[in-house]
Amino acid sequence: MALSLLLLGMIPQSTEVSTPQPTDSFAEVPLMQVIPGTFTPWMQHLQPTEQETAFATIPWRPTFAQGVLDANQARLPLLLWVMNGHPLGCT
Repeated sequence: MALSLLLLGMIPQSTEVSTPQPTDSFAEVPLMQVIPGTFTPWMQHLQPTEQETAFATIPWRPTFAQGVLDANQARLPLLLWVMNGHPLGCT
């Protein structure tokens, strides 16, 4: 009996649901403040270097068969990259 009274005492007395009212406070905050002289250094900092884009110079082949044919013709080794699962590890 005491437990049921205790549980009844935990029920909220008010059943009103308060919904947040939209405000225009976001309109006062600028989305992007550009400080003069900072755009170019940031743009240069964010651009990938030649070392970071070196993978784009590798002559990739769309299929394994095409790679084998080209490697045999050029008498060069062939790298076969094989993996199991999702490339981002989401298996």
